[in-house]
Amino acid sequence: MAARPRRPSRLTSNDQSNSGPTDRPAGPSWRTLYRFPGILGALAFAYYLAWNIRWIAVGMVPPSILLGVFGIPAPTSGMTRSTLALLDGDWSAAFLWNPFTLPFYAVLAWTAIEVTARLLRKQRLVISKPLAITWPTILLAAWITKFVLGPQWW
Repeated sequence: MAARPRRPSRLTSNDQSNSGPTDRPAGPSWRTLYRFPGILGALAFAYYLAWNIRWIAVGMVPPSILLGVFGIPAPTSGMTRSTLALLDGDWSAAFLWNPFTLPFYAVLAWTAIEVTARLLRKQRLVISKPLAITWPTILLAAWITKFVLGPQWW
């Protein structure tokens, strides 16, 4: 069986700057697709900053973007009020504002300890598999609980 003939190169004898293959499929390159999450993240961060600046500019504490835009609570909604209630010794109010405040702080401390240890050992900054499972689990459980408690505690 004869080898398939290659298409002629688009390069001229004067233009040797493109060293990649010329017979690649049309469409976005992998490099473009690889950059997309970073671009999307930067846009989301810019929106987050604009959202907070808008509320602070009118002298108000910014609400959660999920609550403000979509009308649903974030899993961490009520944590500041819950923490203040805990500091005042009002455990029942703290639980109602966000029952996952103490577990959030515990997982946050665990994450900080793990990341600090990796920094000191000059290891790659990634979280362990148990943490990678714990974070989404606790966030999902907190989110479901927020819906169960009702909008008066958002």
